[in-house]
Amino acid sequence: MLVDGQAYEALFWTQSDNPALVANQNATGSNSRPWKPLGKAQSYSNEELNNAPQFNPETLYASDTLIRFNGANYISQSKVQKVSPSDSNPWRVFVDWTGTKERVGTPKKAWPKHVYAPYVDFTLNTIPDLAALAKNHNVNHFTLAFVVSKDANTCLPTWGTAYGMQNYAQYSKIKALREAGGDVMLSIGGANNAPLAASCKNVDDLMQHYYDIVDNLNLRVLDFDIEGTWVVDQASIERRNLAVKKVQDKWKSEGKDIAIWYT
Repeated sequence: MLVDGQAYEALFWTQSDNPALVANQNATGSNSRPWKPLGKAQSYSNEELNNAPQFNPETLYASDTLIRFNGANYISQSKVQKVSPSDSNPWRVFVDWTGTKERVGTPKKAWPKHVYAPYVDFTLNTIPDLAALAKNHNVNHFTLAFVVSKDANTCLPTWGTAYGMQNYAQYSKIKALREAGGDVMLSIGGANNAPLAASCKNVDDLMQHYYDIVDNLNLRVLDFDIEGTWVVDQASIERRNLAVKKVQDKWKSEGKDIAIWYT
């Protein structure tokens, strides 16, 4: 949540508690107050993101410096020099999620224990009207495929390598379905392209992508579709397992019940 340019994270469900008041803040997790201050909110225009300077190992970067590295944006978490974003890690990957939550809407109902959720290729130009399917055929849950890495070397989530995650034109279909009482889960992987667990060499970056995808698309279920050569790629399997465990621990600490599926 943003208040006067400052970001705050709700540690549990809360209402009418102003996060800007110190009396409502819980910076260390050591009291029962609801809001964790995250510092100044960072937001960049597309021009700033695209024109950020390329990483140079000889440059001394101040904390909170925006750069580009292998096609993705990163922000330094401390003063750093001669350490790249692929190393262990004074850098954190940056994805601009501004406005995504509002574009996809919020699910109205919990997922049923038994559900039919057919796959929809969410990268096509001819995606069906999900809300109409729910109304006319009583199919009201769908699995949207596939979120993959921008390329094999870029730790950046995309829809099928072609579309960014923030302002995808098809998000209106998710919102309409949710307003009709349905919901979606998102599937990461597939047989084509590189899964995030392959391109993201740092487990913390991978975990943050999983967390941000669920948080910004208002998901209650996240699916991993592991196919093709990736079923025997031990390095990506190990990173995925570690990242999933970390993100599950984070969700648990926040009181969030997010289901993980494997296909």
